[in-house]
Amino acid sequence: MKRKTFCSVLLLLLPLLTLCSQEAYMGQIQITRRSFSLSGSQLHIQMEVNYEGLQMPSDESLTLTPFLLAGEQSFDLPSILINGAEKQKVYERTRVLGGASDARNGRNSTPSVVLKNDRKASRRFTYKVTVPFREWMAQADLMLHTEECGCNGREAATYDDRIASGILLPEVEVPGLEKSVDVRCLSWVNFIPASLESADYRL
Repeated sequence: MKRKTFCSVLLLLLPLLTLCSQEAYMGQIQITRRSFSLSGSQLHIQMEVNYEGLQMPSDESLTLTPFLLAGEQSFDLPSILINGAEKQKVYERTRVLGGASDARNGRNSTPSVVLKNDRKASRRFTYKVTVPFREWMAQADLMLHTEECGCNGREAATYDDRIASGILLPEVEVPGLEKSVDVRCLSWVNFIPASLESADYRL
């Protein structure tokens, strides 16, 4: 009887383990439902990103760049730019006038997606991407590089947080992956597309 009760408790805990969140950027960003899978020579990565707790001035921005890291090997994934309300106005005005954005992202100068930090709208999105698989990625960690804009004379601080330790591919698959994913894509809520001319995304 005791053994049966113990097994029942484990079954109840499984959904909680799958949904376990990982904090980033001083706890202001939550990452859940991390999942990884291989399809041929393609590595599929998916995660839920929640920035409801982001404390950022309206005239500043934040760039998120996920990347794979294993020893000296690293591979940057498409980045996301989150603008405050005032910063978004400047960004849109610059795009209309055809000028260069003043967003600073040392790893990737052109973000794949631009989001507005709007408290009246959903501040969470699903990040999906497919990249060519390399052997070293089998034991890589999934990291998140967060870079502040350095606006208003402030120093641009950067943060590197480990989102998943040792994704262990191809031997292990983390539960939760949508098996139908077979192309490179990013999906999100309340999005504003950036330049996608040279990318291979499907919305």
